[in-house]
Amino acid sequence: MLRKIKILMINGSATSGKDTLCDLIAKHVGSGAMVRLSSISSVKEFATALGCNPEQKTDEARQLWSDIKDAWTRYNDGPYVEMTNRADKAINGYIDAGVDIGIVSIMCREPEEIGKIVDFYGSGMCKTILVRQDLDHIPGNHADQNVNDYDYDYVIENNGDLVSLEGKVKNLLDNLF
Repeated sequence: MLRKIKILMINGSATSGKDTLCDLIAKHVGSGAMVRLSSISSVKEFATALGCNPEQKTDEARQLWSDIKDAWTRYNDGPYVEMTNRADKAINGYIDAGVDIGIVSIMCREPEEIGKIVDFYGSGMCKTILVRQDLDHIPGNHADQNVNDYDYDYVIENNGDLVSLEGKVKNLLDNLF
């Protein structure tokens, strides 16, 4: 059986619709066929230990997350190592389960980090997606400011309604598989 497993590097400014995009992808491929990872999850846990509430997504909190992630990257490339280890675990789970289609979505903002993961898995398996929306405010940290600084495989314009976005997801999946 030919298995179709893809890694989707999903990026976009804060509140651009990344989670909604993932919800719609999972709706069409089945929630068991999609694993969601975020390069900021562990960083938020570290920030919580410092007294930052991860549910309060203020500019100050986002700056702290960005700073912690930058320090962890400089220290031992931790976010990259964690994401590839977690993605490998998901891929092996799909293979062991014999699934036909499996998607590992990785939300990551920094173009350098995206590039490292694409280089690791190859451009055939790993595809990059930018979710773009006209926003009034983009937080001032470099992770949010630099989301457009990568040559993405797909750009999803998310300025319409949910039905429009779902149509774009269907087209994306048709192109991927």
